Amino acid sequence: MKKRIVAFLVCAAMIGSLLAGCGNGEKGNTLDSTVENVSGTSEQGEKDDSTASGESKGTIGWIMINLTNSFYVSAVEAAQKAADELGYELIVRDCGGSLETEIDMIENFIEMDVDVICADFVNAEGLADACKKADDAGIKMISLFNSIDTGYNYSVAYDHYTGFKAATIAACEALEGEGQVVYMHGGIGNWAGDERTRGFEDAVADYPGIEVLSTQSCNWDPATGVSIAQTWLTQYDHIDAMFCMTDGVTPSLIELIADAGRTDEILLVGNDGETPVLEQMNTEGCNVGADALLSSLRGGYLAVLCADQLIQGNEIEKTTWIPVSLVVSDKVMEVLENSDADLSFIDVLTAEEGLEVANNYQNEFKDYFSE
Repeated sequence: MKKRIVAFLVCAAMIGSLLAGCGNGEKGNTLDSTVENVSGTSEQGEKDDSTASGESKGTIGWIMINLTNSFYVSAVEAAQKAADELGYELIVRDCGGSLETEIDMIENFIEMDVDVICADFVNAEGLADACKKADDAGIKMISLFNSIDTGYNYSVAYDHYTGFKAATIAACEALEGEGQVVYMHGGIGNWAGDERTRGFEDAVADYPGIEVLSTQSCNWDPATGVSIAQTWLTQYDHIDAMFCMTDGVTPSLIELIADAGRTDEILLVGNDGETPVLEQMNTEGCNVGADALLSSLRGGYLAVLCADQLIQGNEIEKTTWIPVSLVVSDKVMEVLENSDADLSFIDVLTAEEGLEVANNYQNEFKDYFSE
């Protein structure tokens, strides 16, 4: 295999396990007790002038698409960590995947006169006017996790196309280029979801023996994703691989497939490189063979560092890119090492190496904006 394997220096201390339970996911709610000190609003919806630790340097509005998805929960945890370290108030909202709700939340943050608004855009075109309103009010906008240009925002983004294309190639190689597969889209019309789908389709196009039985969208919602997978397991007597583009759903699919007694039959492909998935990879009963490593911890933390730069009046790149890697199981790694597949465009990691990258985000980015 033409690929790059990265050798890592072990850091002095690893970051502990971070994921906890999720919020209730209702539209318009702030995040509940899974993350402390994120509300920062009075009953009238005005921002507070100080944090529990003292005077705040400023206020960052933060909007997630779906806080029942663990990807977004861990992104908030890392963002809160950065905000605490830098002395900012972080106000978190959950738009529940609704464009209209997200627009309302942005307009509310404008009324509150926050310093920066960070949001995972449900739809880029639909938010252009809201971004302009923020810009007119002197408030910087950051698109979270996606490279989007409305003309009025910055972005902190992953290369979703490359990551999921690589994961798909690895899976197709593990299937020896033949098999029946199903594909779970994140959210149609969402930049991240569409880019991952493009990577999947481009990779599969090079494997004529791969038949895609079904493509369904879960809209980033874990419960919807489980329902889709249950239907597939009932509908199809044989599935060689299940592609899931969000690790907010992947752990539930591991369990669901195991309960159906089909772990040995179905290769599971994930995306995000979330800690619960990487920790299970290579363990008995886990059928995850490949996962594109983005890490919401890295994205959440770096986004607040970017917001800090903007609040200080410093210029940053229009898009700040977060490096993407491919994590594969030991079995798939063995296949790739004896394969002619070209994965030279991405770093290919073991599960242990992937966990180190995901959990080492503070050290990775601590000097990011140093001269």
